Amino acid sequence: MSNASRIVSIPESIVITQPAGSVLTGEAPDYWTQAWGAPLAMNDPLGIRQIDSPKCLYPNHFIDNLSWCQAGFWCGQVRPDVSNPDLFLLHPGYPDALPTGQTGQIHPINASYYRQLTIRMYIDSVDAGDPGFQVMWTNGSVADIGNPSRWGQTVFYKTYPGWNIYTIDLGAYTNGSFSGFGGTLPWSGNITGLRLDPGFSAMNNKIVQINWVRLTPVQARPLAWTTNQSGSVQISLQSSGGVNDILRQYTLGSSYSVPLDIQASAGSTMLPLSLPAGQWTVQLSVAGQSSNQAGPWDVQALPQARIVKPGYDTGDDYATAVLHRPWDMSGPQSIYSYGNMVAPTFGNNILTSSTIAIPGAQCNTGPWADPHINLLNDNYWSPPITTDPPINTARYHYLTAQVKLDGTPDVSFGWLVRINWSNADSTGGFKNCGTTRALPLHAGWNTIALDLSGAGVMDPADPCSSAWTSQSTRQQLRFDPAEESDATPFYIGTIKLTATDTVTTGLPYTIKMQANLTPGTTLTYYYNTAPYSTSGRKLAAAYVPPPPAGTHFAYLPIAMARYAGAAAADSSLPYAWNTSGVAAGTYYISVDINNGYNTTTIYSDAPVVVTQ
Repeated sequence: MSNASRIVSIPESIVITQPAGSVLTGEAPDYWTQAWGAPLAMNDPLGIRQIDSPKCLYPNHFIDNLSWCQAGFWCGQVRPDVSNPDLFLLHPGYPDALPTGQTGQIHPINASYYRQLTIRMYIDSVDAGDPGFQVMWTNGSVADIGNPSRWGQTVFYKTYPGWNIYTIDLGAYTNGSFSGFGGTLPWSGNITGLRLDPGFSAMNNKIVQINWVRLTPVQARPLAWTTNQSGSVQISLQSSGGVNDILRQYTLGSSYSVPLDIQASAGSTMLPLSLPAGQWTVQLSVAGQSSNQAGPWDVQALPQARIVKPGYDTGDDYATAVLHRPWDMSGPQSIYSYGNMVAPTFGNNILTSSTIAIPGAQCNTGPWADPHINLLNDNYWSPPITTDPPINTARYHYLTAQVKLDGTPDVSFGWLVRINWSNADSTGGFKNCGTTRALPLHAGWNTIALDLSGAGVMDPADPCSSAWTSQSTRQQLRFDPAEESDATPFYIGTIKLTATDTVTTGLPYTIKMQANLTPGTTLTYYYNTAPYSTSGRKLAAAYVPPPPAGTHFAYLPIAMARYAGAAAADSSLPYAWNTSGVAAGTYYISVDINNGYNTTTIYSDAPVVVTQ
């Protein structure tokens, strides 16, 4: 055989030995999935958030209504006059307002548990002088970003052009001295807000995209290789059907941090990163040579679920049970009267109207347009006196409503909802009135859900300061859908005022859950006197549901979920809780959901009352 025909086999210079094949593993517990029933939504108004006040504070840093953005991605182009843009992964809410939407005031981050932050992010170009991205957090409201004792921040982490997977350990920030930039709050306790600054300087006009974000405990994955080369190892990850992304791991630096330098001679490392569900292969390169693609890590999804009964809107409804005239916006009979707004029209169970422009309105101070609808007949002094039965405040106290405004949200210019109540006196005046704090609105449909009798609901600055239950009955309930002082179309869906769910001891109570479950998933139900807690809870039952007929998507009944027509309760996964032997009391429900790889615990937002 001639030398020309001889085939020479050259061994690969680096070979992955672990993972040696497919590794089946569970997705690490993710804050958003555990707290909100689904991963952080990229292109949903309640997912990644900007300032929500472009008219009154300053324009949003990103233009984010980009027509080319793919579904499931957040895409933004930095404005020409902005060099250091920021956005919220978890919005902390506003001072002196009720928490609404997906905000940390409702479900704070347990910083001692959730600490590994992993992001798949794209930047079209990175200037040489840009120190990189930075993460900030607060245990207060949006106004506390900048308040040193209630604000913390990381060092800068070097960024790279194109798609990369970045992972950092926020738990390394155990005291304020690590930040070095002003904020002294460590990553500890309950964190209510999480902000990402994708770049620090010369970000003008740059394109930023985010595909996914995970915040989990630290769960490292072992990686091993053999090689005859020396130098730094570059690690790339590829999801099924995707492309190779370089993994950038960081350790805490004094001011700036570059990715961890892993030497080929080490032969192994642990990867502390949080991957979404899917099949992930890994590839290494060193000295210009690439390894085999190994794996995959077959990451099984966390169960995604939300309890919808008991809920804020599942108890006895006042308008249906007492008035026999539900506030379902099916026609003019759904409301009693309206004011300071264009005459409403009705269709598809939606009231449509518009605010009336108020010339000279100022940010934060108004004067406000004050559109409102009165839900009860309150004709107490002008014949013929035909009044609706008053509301029993001890029984009916959960208010839910759907509302939407057109345009760009601006909380400082009246994108706010308020709820008002009052009683009439014999002279025709009103007394014992009450007003809630403002409920900020977001883009798209918002679902408001609040307990009118709850602590902190009342606006302390409003002269109408009578608490909901300070009177045994209320004769008027008013819904103010906005305070926007420009002419702005708005829409109102169904409004409910409901009682707490009840069941008599010994009778079954149907718990309902909307979920995305795989066959074989087990559900273990508990009841507890304390909300959002596993301490002291008692076993209700263990249950293996039948395979779902179709995909069940999570619905968020808590304040300000995006409204897309919530699935009817009967379409969700039901379970009949046998209350025999359960003592009379008020109980919150929790469910442990195990799919063989992960356990997710979910909690009801509202309780059920068991009576004798």
